[in-house]
Amino acid sequence: MTYYGGNFDMREWLNIVGDKPIKWIKEKTPSPYYTDVMTFDTETTSYIAGKNDSSKNGKCAFVYIWQMCINGKIYYGRTIDEFFQMLIKIKQMRILGNHKKGKFVIYVHNLSFDFQFLRNMMGWTNVFAMKERDIIRATYLDMFEFRCSYKLTNKNLETIGKEIGTEKKVGELDYRTIRTPATALTPIEMEYCAYDVIVLHEYVKQLLKSYTYTNIPMTSTGFVRQETRTIIRQSGEWEKVRKIVRECSITDPTQYNILKSAFSGGFTHANYKYVGQTLENVKSWDISSSYPTRFLSEKFPYQFREFNDLTQWKNFINDGFAVYGIFVLENVQQKSNHSVISYHKCLRVKKARIDNGRIMEAEKIAICATDVDIQTWSQFYNFNIKCLKGYWAKYDYLPKSLITAVYTFYQKKTKLKGITGEEQSYLLAKQCVNGLYGMCVTDILRDNTTFTQIGNISKWGTEPPVDRNKKLTKYANNKNSFLLYQWGVWITAYSRRELLTVVEKIGNDVIYCDTDSVKILNAENYNHIIADYNNRITARIKTCLRAVGLPENWNTAVDKHGYTHDLGIFDDDGSYNYFKTLGAKRYIYTDSSGDLHATVAGCPKKLMVAELTRQGKNDTKKIFSAFNENFRITLNDMQKYDTPEYMKMGIKCKHTHTYIDDTPHTIYVNDESVTTGYGVYLELAPFSMKWSELYEKLMRGEIVYRDTTISTDTVTQRIFSVLADTANESS
Repeated sequence: MTYYGGNFDMREWLNIVGDKPIKWIKEKTPSPYYTDVMTFDTETTSYIAGKNDSSKNGKCAFVYIWQMCINGKIYYGRTIDEFFQMLIKIKQMRILGNHKKGKFVIYVHNLSFDFQFLRNMMGWTNVFAMKERDIIRATYLDMFEFRCSYKLTNKNLETIGKEIGTEKKVGELDYRTIRTPATALTPIEMEYCAYDVIVLHEYVKQLLKSYTYTNIPMTSTGFVRQETRTIIRQSGEWEKVRKIVRECSITDPTQYNILKSAFSGGFTHANYKYVGQTLENVKSWDISSSYPTRFLSEKFPYQFREFNDLTQWKNFINDGFAVYGIFVLENVQQKSNHSVISYHKCLRVKKARIDNGRIMEAEKIAICATDVDIQTWSQFYNFNIKCLKGYWAKYDYLPKSLITAVYTFYQKKTKLKGITGEEQSYLLAKQCVNGLYGMCVTDILRDNTTFTQIGNISKWGTEPPVDRNKKLTKYANNKNSFLLYQWGVWITAYSRRELLTVVEKIGNDVIYCDTDSVKILNAENYNHIIADYNNRITARIKTCLRAVGLPENWNTAVDKHGYTHDLGIFDDDGSYNYFKTLGAKRYIYTDSSGDLHATVAGCPKKLMVAELTRQGKNDTKKIFSAFNENFRITLNDMQKYDTPEYMKMGIKCKHTHTYIDDTPHTIYVNDESVTTGYGVYLELAPFSMKWSELYEKLMRGEIVYRDTTISTDTVTQRIFSVLADTANESS
């Protein structure tokens, strides 16, 4: 690597390149992009401005150094204006070199953060964001296309560095120090800054061995779509799959919104009878690739039709058809300790008892659901049910080529793991396996996020689809569409069913569940249940493979050592000496070696382990006692961990992000004038684990009922209200 900077003067870089035209390298095939590898990053200071400054709530933030890697050379600058001048210079040189067309791609890891500071530069167009401040791509001066590498990988920079063999520097920069563009940085600090763009530069270089800027997708799910499309086309089934999508995609907005409301993620819950208890000898089982397994083991719905006679919906289920719609459940009563119906997915509830976001019992609930959900709920509740609006479809296996794609990714991931020289291929296969489900449930009717910039003022906005029917129809007719939204809804429904079927058979010895794993007591009594599940899912996969004409042994893959890995079975995930949960996404345990582990939503794992160890004075009994509903990490305690020493140990603190939307202005930091404006103010966030009032009452044995409207899905709410009023009038 060549470095231009240190205590950087922008003129140094300008003197190096001068006004000579640079021969930028263009992609060989027709393309709007140059092949130069460019990566960018900033380091920022958060500061409380003085009383006379106009910064929001006194909080402001500014860049004190930025770094950019261009084809292996590192360039530094100290202000956003210097970066602006650098881009202007590159643009001028391109014109001097008679390269009047073409764009440069600049990758930024977590573009959403850096873009908030770059908003201080005028000239942004084509800002593409999933939602406000959640940016995937943005174009500057019609020439520089900034892309988010975090969206591309779904990994932090430290993980990427380890995977590609160029590790990020950790703990060399003390973020507590107030720095300005005039602050001198040490060689170690400069190297830390450099490696943030070096790691990303090396990753993009490896990526360009297999892709070009034209076909590198914008998100990790895009990789999966590209690879899957290729396999389907190579199979000769592309036109067959396209015909399915054209004919079976849902194009009616009401029908689509009810299906969208029926979609739900993985089941994560704690058995409330064990919450707060320290348990011994706990066993954990984990399903191997649960979501990908459903592609190879289940039948899925194709073309939906609305019921002409709503009284017939149960008959359709009994006859083997897929069904979904809006249902009303009455006199809902639990059969065990396990509550599985999501309270937050309900459109209405009447006189309901709630267990940490799950329905225990209710006089009445209204909810959107599939036939798979209803069958799952029937294992855990007694209830009466009626359908207010519903749809039915035939079940069938997925297209042979799509199943081939799923197995291909799983087989490559297993085979290539740990093989030198195959790192990029392994990462791509792993990304495809993990992203298969995500590409199926991308919301077709997502609101459009807008970004407008007039002068130095910019703002975000949201625009719902003007014509929802047209947008759904456009997806169905799009020549690149190869998936049905309903397939994704059924994948998660099937995964919940499979997990919960095992939970129902084991019963109240199940302590905790999380999407594809169960943690249980008295495991020796239930080995036959796990074995039965494994045999059953293996048989179902083989039945599917035979039916579509694929090899039956595609339920397994072989690693580099020759070991076989079965798809979809429960794997032994270890035994715990001690285990304690305080609810969903809140548990700790010691493994068979006595090492402490923690999974607590909102708190980094290693930070939680370190603080529990401190509070418990390294005594296991005291540690588990300290982990309770009143556990907290104060701001003072958090500050002790926010040091380079702890960062090097992998302990990271959580920060609150305050977005500052001020136009550029001057503030004074230690008598030094600094330009600030748009930015992100970061501050340490204390952590607390207080139970909700409702959950606390449940833990005390109090019986509390709720009557309320829950779902934030306003479209489906309106649909339900009309149906409910009609039903009341006719009754």
